[in-house]
Amino acid sequence: MTAQIREALLKLHASQRPDEALTLVEEVDRTCQDQAFSDKDEGYITTLLVSDEKSLVAYLKKSIVYEQLKDAKAKGLQLLTSWFEKVPSHLFNHAVAVKDVSTQLAFRDKAAKVRCAALVLLSKVLESCQGLDVSEKLDIRDLLDRFFILLSQPSKMTPTVKVEVLCVMGVIAEHHPAAANPYSDKLLSLYLGELKMLRKSGEGKERTTLAGCLQGLAGYLHSFGTGFDTEPDDYFLLFSFVKKALVPSPSTTRYDVPRAALILLSKHAALFGQLLLDEHKSLYKQIGYWSHHGNREMKVLGVAALESFLREYFIQEFQQTLKSATNTYNLAAALKGYGLLALPCKQYLKESDVLFMLNDVLLRSEHVFQSISSPAVLEDSLPLLTSFQEATASILRCAAEVPESQLLLVEKLAVLQIENFPLVAEGLRSRYAKSLLFLLLAVHPLSPTSLSQIVYQGLARTCSHSIVADVEASEEDDDGFSGKLQRITYRRYNLLWSYLLEAVNVQASITADARSTFVCNVYDALLSAILSMVSKLNLSVKQSNAEGETGANMSDPTCGVDAECPKDFNIFINLIDFFRDTFLWKHTEYFTKWAFVMIKKFVEYSSRYPLVSGFYKALAVCFQICEKSSYFQSGSSESTTCLCLVSSFVQETMGRLQQFKDDLLASCLELVLRAPSPAAQEQIITRVPALKLQETELEALRRKILDFLGSLNGERRAFLMADLEKETLAAALTWDPETKEHLLFAVPFPDAKIDISFDGFLPRVVELARFAGNRQTKVAACELLHALVLYAVGTGVQNTERRAKCPMVHLYQHLFPELLHLSCDPDQPPQPGLNPATCRTQSRSRKETTVRDFAAQCLKEFVAWSIKQSSSKELEKSPTNVKSVLGRLCSYCRHPSASKRLGAALVFNNIYSLVREEESLVDIFILETLAYFVDSLKLAHADEKTIGTRQLCCRALDKLLRIISSKSGLLSNTKTKRRWPLFEAGLSAVSGTWTNLTSIRKFCDHLLGLLECYTWILEQQLLEPKLLFEVPGQPSAIFPLVTTFLEKLALCENLQEALDSEHAASLPCTPARTSALNVVKCSLTVRLFNFLTVWMRTCPSSMSSVPDAFWKIEAFWKCCVVCVLRPSEAGFDLADLEVANQLPHEAQLRTAELMDVEIVAEATAEQPNEDSAEVDPASADGAPLPTSAEVVAALALVRRHCGAIEGTGLSLMDRLNYIEDAVVKHAMANKKQATLFQYFKPTQ
Repeated sequence: MTAQIREALLKLHASQRPDEALTLVEEVDRTCQDQAFSDKDEGYITTLLVSDEKSLVAYLKKSIVYEQLKDAKAKGLQLLTSWFEKVPSHLFNHAVAVKDVSTQLAFRDKAAKVRCAALVLLSKVLESCQGLDVSEKLDIRDLLDRFFILLSQPSKMTPTVKVEVLCVMGVIAEHHPAAANPYSDKLLSLYLGELKMLRKSGEGKERTTLAGCLQGLAGYLHSFGTGFDTEPDDYFLLFSFVKKALVPSPSTTRYDVPRAALILLSKHAALFGQLLLDEHKSLYKQIGYWSHHGNREMKVLGVAALESFLREYFIQEFQQTLKSATNTYNLAAALKGYGLLALPCKQYLKESDVLFMLNDVLLRSEHVFQSISSPAVLEDSLPLLTSFQEATASILRCAAEVPESQLLLVEKLAVLQIENFPLVAEGLRSRYAKSLLFLLLAVHPLSPTSLSQIVYQGLARTCSHSIVADVEASEEDDDGFSGKLQRITYRRYNLLWSYLLEAVNVQASITADARSTFVCNVYDALLSAILSMVSKLNLSVKQSNAEGETGANMSDPTCGVDAECPKDFNIFINLIDFFRDTFLWKHTEYFTKWAFVMIKKFVEYSSRYPLVSGFYKALAVCFQICEKSSYFQSGSSESTTCLCLVSSFVQETMGRLQQFKDDLLASCLELVLRAPSPAAQEQIITRVPALKLQETELEALRRKILDFLGSLNGERRAFLMADLEKETLAAALTWDPETKEHLLFAVPFPDAKIDISFDGFLPRVVELARFAGNRQTKVAACELLHALVLYAVGTGVQNTERRAKCPMVHLYQHLFPELLHLSCDPDQPPQPGLNPATCRTQSRSRKETTVRDFAAQCLKEFVAWSIKQSSSKELEKSPTNVKSVLGRLCSYCRHPSASKRLGAALVFNNIYSLVREEESLVDIFILETLAYFVDSLKLAHADEKTIGTRQLCCRALDKLLRIISSKSGLLSNTKTKRRWPLFEAGLSAVSGTWTNLTSIRKFCDHLLGLLECYTWILEQQLLEPKLLFEVPGQPSAIFPLVTTFLEKLALCENLQEALDSEHAASLPCTPARTSALNVVKCSLTVRLFNFLTVWMRTCPSSMSSVPDAFWKIEAFWKCCVVCVLRPSEAGFDLADLEVANQLPHEAQLRTAELMDVEIVAEATAEQPNEDSAEVDPASADGAPLPTSAEVVAALALVRRHCGAIEGTGLSLMDRLNYIEDAVVKHAMANKKQATLFQYFKPTQ
């Protein structure tokens, strides 16, 4: 369409005939008005019409002197007027050019038709440029001077031109009062003079000037309304003309005069006061006639004038109209008047009358909008909702207290208004949003809860539409012809929420403080609603397939994952996008009090749903807002605590980066990049330890040399290159500069034999094979490379003497990594013929999953080839290749890099099937390999779970154990060549003093390992307990460690309270870290019970090895009882199905075996004598201590009838605490072991 417009304009400039020019302008007009354009096309069309060399404006300028083109010129001016009414936003950049051409035509053209059209366009420019910087460039004062000169020469203009001049001057007075202020008195004299002349001339031709006077005065009175105060007769003169202009005439075909009168009356009815009251009957009939007129424009103006008229005149029929009217305009007018009656009602009537008015409006609005069933009818009725809300707001401002039932109706209508905001016509959205703002301003003082509820429900409707990215993609696929409802996104609501947060155009009666308080409350309500909505969404994911392949899942945790509730994810994505668009630029000063709450909540949710990218985006937005408000630089205790939390979470996020991709990776990277500077600096120093090192003298010298070289001029660079010969430069291009001719190929000719060296070609061939854009070139390069590899392998086998002198190690170091990449290229089959040097590629830290897996397969082929090429005796005597592979593999098992340990486990899982078939290899290497993988598993304990090192190490250990079990007879024999692992002697000391959570984690891990080891030894009966725990002069350290754990950690709800540093104890901890520590603590509790019960079962006679002091530790027995009765207090997560299913049974069994037999005996004895019961000295009320029979009966009752203890009301049992104390004290006083299993049987 734009090309069509441009072509028509080019033809227009070339045309010389008036009829052809008119046709071309009409063609452009039809195209502009009938077609819908994008923002980009609208800007381009505006340029074609105004700024281009062959634009319509240029054509109008050059055709001023041609009178025969008057029709084309008039049509062109009308086209510009209608276009800028359609796209007013584009007028700002072209206002001066349009003003110049319209001014020239208005003053220089001779045709009245052209001059009128030019003045109309000039009015449009002046209206649109109100309050903008460009208004200074319009030179309005000069324009007024020229208009006054023109009006002083009436012979040079027709009445129609005079009317438009008077209208333009009124527009200047209304929209540019600063420029018109020096001319205010002159303007008023002009208009009044014209009215007086009209009164003398009667009904002649000059009556057409009345429309210009009335419309001009409407604009003038907007800025200079006090000018009439001096002469009361002027009121009567103006009112008489207004009343006369409103007299209905069926034969009237032009409505310029009544239109101007209606505009004046709608804007300035208050000016006439008593005159309206005196003439109210006749005037009401006249305005009522125009408000029902068939002409749409006159009907709208009539309704506006009627509203203004009724505002100054008492309202008699409003209530009746409200109840019975079916006409939309009548109902809207009645609502306006009803709202205006609220304040007088409050002053002169009772409060109940105000509430009665409110009830009438609410019930009527509910009836109107509940009866609408068609979306099309609803869309047409939305402007009426604005009138209802404005009337409701006016009445609410006059009410001191509103019943809850009416507030609920107000909330319902407000939510309806928000929900349907995108359906409102673009021109009515400003008034629509303004009515909602007035309503909320009125509701807020009466009920802050209602404001929060409206905001919450409105936000829920805002975010319930389609995702922006999906809608944009759909529109591109559909070429912009998708349905209207499908195109609605949260962005269509941005204008409404911005209006509420900015509170613009508020009535003068609302003070600045009240407006600021309201905006702050809306801001708080929005943030509270966001947190509330996120907490209610189901953001869990599920595996889309049941296959357990670890390869893809290990490197990409999102592979095969789907949302459990996609609709909730859609809402969440819109919510986060809305949060970013709304809060990043608006009122960042209000975010300070929310910063810690929002960041903490989003961190918690991110720890719970680590695969949801929206939380990382939300945190990045929070960091940006905090940076703008300097939150982290405030130095407050809250900001310091928040900074520590952010630092810890950023550290966790950086650990996840290696496993994420696409949007999840981008979100995490944005979070890290947006993190506060102190947190980022801390992580940089942690991740790059070299930054902590001081510069050595050698490094300082090198830096000075580099600074010196960098300071040399370009002319002296040749001195640095003087000793470099061509041969040296050529050698730098080869892979092996020491030996340049590895690949010599002899080409026999009849008269000579020529040796061709392929070493220089090899780098370029590899480069083309990997990166060539032309597929034919790439295939040819791959074939040549394949041939060169085969040739290199063959020459290495044949010419052994030369290879011994000149090994091809440097060549292979470059060649085989490239072959690995080519082998994993999806567009290229794997290259065969990899020789033993492939094993060197494992020395590289490959993070690409495909390359790493294929390298492991290559090593498997290499090991298989090595075993195949060697006899059993050779393998037993000197397994060089296998020893090299296993040696490198074992060294990587203890490497600090998780990627290398992952590669080592992957390699062994590939080659173990080959190793297990050769007894010589099993005998020599298997025990050493086992020890190294145990160390690897130990190191993997500190790795991120998503990396997969733990899973692969466990698989490798399972395979090793199967090999050892099957080859136990072989390993039982003594062999001198067997490689034994080197074990560390003794154990490192473990302190019970902790300064941070990491030290607690290390303590728990160490103790957990000890208990696992001791339990295994006792369960397998490898050693007598006395040899472990009763060594003379070397007391066991395990019981002091267990005591420390029981007294400080076992029942500690917040592990930070166990820290010895008060500052460290006050710092926050991320939910993921807290959960991990809690899991370790609970695992340690279960392992402790398991250790004691295994000891009792396997060696009951050796229980005397347990120190007597251990049985008297109250914390131990307290822990036993709590694990049975209230496991959540010991840190167990009963929401976990595995814990909920296994823990009760395990706790019952372990506790039953630890209880004393005397309790059973007393429970089965006769009833206790309560008179002889001792009084518990710790009881404040002197309640008697329960006997053992009561204890057992109570425990049995609790376990059999209460099931899961949480939430069953046990806190209402008055003697529960005494029962627990009795169990603890009775168990501490006795050491004999028996069973209470019958009393702790789970409920059937």
